[in-house]
Amino acid sequence: MLQQVMTAPGKIEFREIEMPVPKAGEVLIRIMKIGVCGSDIHVWHGKHPFTSYPVRLNLACKRNSPVHSTKG
Repeated sequence: MLQQVMTAPGKIEFREIEMPVPKAGEVLIRIMKIGVCGSDIHVWHGKHPFTSYPVRLNLACKRNSPVHSTKG
């Protein structure tokens, strides 16, 4: 699966990583669509006061994400 990593302001890398396996009581979701949060824009421009890089991106304040798999 692809992971988005912002390595510096305005620079995003896509990295291939292994698909996580949910543990007991967890679910794995498949993200289909996302909406970008306003604070993510500040991170992109390097102006968010509490952000250090690299950042694994979770640009998904609003998302359409069906459950992919579960574990007990």
